[in-house]
Amino acid sequence: MKKTLLIVLLTLYSSINNAQELISEFNHSLKTSRSKQKDIYPLVNTKDNSFSIFIADAKKAYCYKFDNNFRLTHQLQFDNKLRKYKQIIGYSFLENGDYKVYLKNKKNDFLEVSFLFEEKRSTSKEFKLLTDYETYLQSFTLNNKFYLVSSAKKVNGLYFYTFDTETPKRNKIDLTKIKALSIDNQKVDLMSALLESKEPLLKFDQSSPQSIVTSSTSYKMFLNDRTVTFLLNNNSNFTQILRVNIDDFSANFEKINNPLETTKRRHKKSNAFLNNDHLFSLAVSKDSLKLKITPFNDRENFTEYSVSKKDSIDFKNSSIRYSAGGKYKKNTSKNLIRQMRYGKPSINVISNNNKYNLTIGCVLPQTTYFGPALRVGFSDAGFTSTRPSYGIHFGSFIDYALASDYLLFSSILDSNLNHLKDEKTDNVYEKVKDYLDPNRTEETLKKVFHIENPFKSDNLDTDDSIFKYLDYYIYIDYNKKTNSYKLLKFEPFK
Repeated sequence: MKKTLLIVLLTLYSSINNAQELISEFNHSLKTSRSKQKDIYPLVNTKDNSFSIFIADAKKAYCYKFDNNFRLTHQLQFDNKLRKYKQIIGYSFLENGDYKVYLKNKKNDFLEVSFLFEEKRSTSKEFKLLTDYETYLQSFTLNNKFYLVSSAKKVNGLYFYTFDTETPKRNKIDLTKIKALSIDNQKVDLMSALLESKEPLLKFDQSSPQSIVTSSTSYKMFLNDRTVTFLLNNNSNFTQILRVNIDDFSANFEKINNPLETTKRRHKKSNAFLNNDHLFSLAVSKDSLKLKITPFNDRENFTEYSVSKKDSIDFKNSSIRYSAGGKYKKNTSKNLIRQMRYGKPSINVISNNNKYNLTIGCVLPQTTYFGPALRVGFSDAGFTSTRPSYGIHFGSFIDYALASDYLLFSSILDSNLNHLKDEKTDNVYEKVKDYLDPNRTEETLKKVFHIENPFKSDNLDTDDSIFKYLDYYIYIDYNKKTNSYKLLKFEPFK
């Protein structure tokens, strides 16, 4: 028995330590100064699968371009004379392979930097939003094109800026006929409902793991093919959904009932997440928790899972895990429901190999609700928010790795939304954490059974980054001593 156990542990240890694969490395040869690195931002061309790594310090910006065989094909630099633009918010690729990077400052001022590889030069130009009363809400890159989203309390609508011409084009989405519900259950303009809270509007990648802390926000934005979807969970009775088609900038608004419909609004809390055109909505009262999964193409054919505080949770694939002040321990469904009722309920979902991986839990009442990688600012027009210039995946990884003060459990469902009882709940970010903190893995192996050991973040460097490439992830690991980068491949768990 001991011999068999040792073989199992050694096999597990070997699989974890070989979880990453070196696929390329390069020297940061363009950098000759001692200026500290400020940003690193990966850019992926979805048409030819080439990618670039954009690096900036106080004096210069650098770009290293790779083909789809991970060969370094171009490198370029330019003087960073406009240092007030410190935050990268997105990028776009041109048909010839050149690209543009977009940056912003603390105000509504923006910078577009063009990298022209064949000409071996770069150019830049500043621009502003068209009116002074607008405020930046979010931005995104979809199908190699960059979009900037703005709005204002004075205007019941959204502005989507596109950048196909010399000057940015503002496309207005008129929302004057749409009435949403406020936190107090009053009918209000949709933008008033969106801007009434100090919670940030966060952008989520549906295929990547998320921190239970970050996904606790009540205002979310999701990208899917040609559609941008906004979820508002400011009212516990409904999830309010705005979907924008970026081909013609038409909009559709609807409300979907949250679970525990017979429970009064003030006696429950709720939240929701979107994945593969399914809405995963969660509600909790003082006595029970209920999950409802609604497909957009068949609203009446929804699936529900529920648990009372007296019952065990029969659809979980992990123990209930509690994290506070770096201490981790198991917990009960009764305490989970109680903490979710007084804390901030949260749910996030990723899909992989025809399975849905759900994380359900809450942020504990005494904590702030947003992760360590998040910056939030406020203006008289409402809130503005984005992560720092890590890129969406590194920002979500930092939030995931450093999150604390939460209570959660995991669940895995098949493509028909049936619970898979014996499935493993690990994800690709756990592999990266094991790579950055090997002692965490050793501690787990010593204890024989799996517990969630605190993550020591000494090796988590903001000079690093991570991005999704095809169906796996690439971690960019910077070595300060040699001024070089390794590109490490991490595959999601099967």
